[in-house]
Amino acid sequence: SMSKVEFYNYPYTFGYLFSLCLYAELKQRGPEFFSTYKEILKNTGRMTAEELVAKFLNKDITQKEFWSNGLKMVKAQTELFQQYWNVK
Repeated sequence: SMSKVEFYNYPYTFGYLFSLCLYAELKQRGPEFFSTYKEILKNTGRMTAEELVAKFLNKDITQKEFWSNGLKMVKAQTELFQQYWNVK
């Protein structure tokens, strides 16, 4: 059955981690980040992810540092889940 086949869905995974990185930016920058976020949204159909991040966040999406804050959030959520369900 197809439900037993593992798969990797790159677009969803990329989008999820990208959104977490943007959320981390909001937490670091505060409410003034909303104007930057609006510019990112307005330009998603015109620019690549690499271009968006370089122009509006002054960061390099190809470097591990960009992804680190988003991955820290995934780790924290995973640890919370494990704690809640007593999973190790």
